[in-house]
Amino acid sequence: MRYLLAKLRFSFKKTVLIPCKTPSVEVQEGFVERILDLIASLKTGEYLYFIDGVHPQHNTRSKKLWISKGKAHHVRSNSGRERININAALNPLTLQVVHTHNEATINAQSTERLYNKLIATQPNATKIYIIADNARYYKNKQLVDIFQNTIIEVIHLPPYCPNLNLIERLWKWLRAKIDTVYFEKLAEFEEKIFYYLDNTLDYANELKSLLTMNFQIINK
Repeated sequence: MRYLLAKLRFSFKKTVLIPCKTPSVEVQEGFVERILDLIASLKTGEYLYFIDGVHPQHNTRSKKLWISKGKAHHVRSNSGRERININAALNPLTLQVVHTHNEATINAQSTERLYNKLIATQPNATKIYIIADNARYYKNKQLVDIFQNTIIEVIHLPPYCPNLNLIERLWKWLRAKIDTVYFEKLAEFEEKIFYYLDNTLDYANELKSLLTMNFQIINK
């Protein structure tokens, strides 16, 4: 049976989880077209960032390896479930990552700090476009009012479309770097995470091929 399935070009692999309420292909493609047009029309002093929160857990994840039959490969892990809360913004054109850290939680207040840090990072900016999902803290009324007449302009993704948020690819890359490494102390874990986020240009070859504008469209 396995030989027959292989001959018919089937492969044995994991299924892919997608949000249960992903909008139509037309909605997704329309949003992608809007973003690509925006990127093509960016003027000097205008910047675009994709933002998202992430919560890396201080623990090692077990991965599949090629191991000799009858042998086991042991990987040390931690007993706790401590995690780090990060609210970050990614510029896919320059690979720059701007982030807040040591956050008790990701909320409107941490997002306000992130927006202010973006403005401080680009002192000559005339416009900063932010692509955000529909999390409640990104749509907080007070937050919207604070930045209403500033250079910040937020564009929200269609609901249930993490596939259109390029920073999700950065998180996947980051997890691949840290998940299989044992860090005895939380401080060591945190230091390594921010090393990667603060030195993305050192990994430009990896990230440029990952952070392309080839968006995945989910067709249910």
